[in-house]
Amino acid sequence: MIYYNYNMSSRNLVIFIIIGLAVAGWAIFKTISGRSSKLISPTGNLSKQSSPTALPIRYFTYNDPAGFKFSYPDTLTATSPSTLRDDFYSQIELKSQKYQGAITIVAKNTNVTDLNQWLINNKIETKTISVRDLKLADLNAKQFANNGKTTTVALDQGVEFTVLLSATNNPAYWITAYNKILGSFAFVDPVSQNQDQNSAADTSGSDAVEYEGEEVIE
Repeated sequence: MIYYNYNMSSRNLVIFIIIGLAVAGWAIFKTISGRSSKLISPTGNLSKQSSPTALPIRYFTYNDPAGFKFSYPDTLTATSPSTLRDDFYSQIELKSQKYQGAITIVAKNTNVTDLNQWLINNKIETKTISVRDLKLADLNAKQFANNGKTTTVALDQGVEFTVLLSATNNPAYWITAYNKILGSFAFVDPVSQNQDQNSAADTSGSDAVEYEGEEVIE
């Protein structure tokens, strides 16, 4: 009888040890899994962080004595030579201190009265170069890209208006500025101009000309 009781006690001890190890293992597993979930949760909050808001673009209005005006971003600087060619009414160049390139606006005397004839005179091969029709203020205009430059030309009573874009780098920046100039271009009475050439402009109501980016850089 004594031997039998001894074996039963040993078996009970073994069972208690197994149960204790199982409980301890389960506790360790829960602790490790709890730590893992705490490490993973902060990563999900990264997508909720807001991105920095872009600064609004300010625009200036350039009033030219030749009788027209346009708006351009304040990241560009507009200059005009002190002396013009005899056949020039106006010449304005806009450049950026950050990006290489330029936008040049010229108003000059011409005997050409037809835009198609202008294209022929300037050897613009319309069979190989895409030319699109648009408006420059209230004038019919032609626009085309050639040799990495984009030209918009319009004719009005013996005056030729050309807006030339040359984007050396960051074409998206230059396209935006170019569109703004084209979309805000307007004619004014030269006599009534009493504003500074560079003044703050409210251009919220002006529409930019639709422009196809692939036409800018070949």
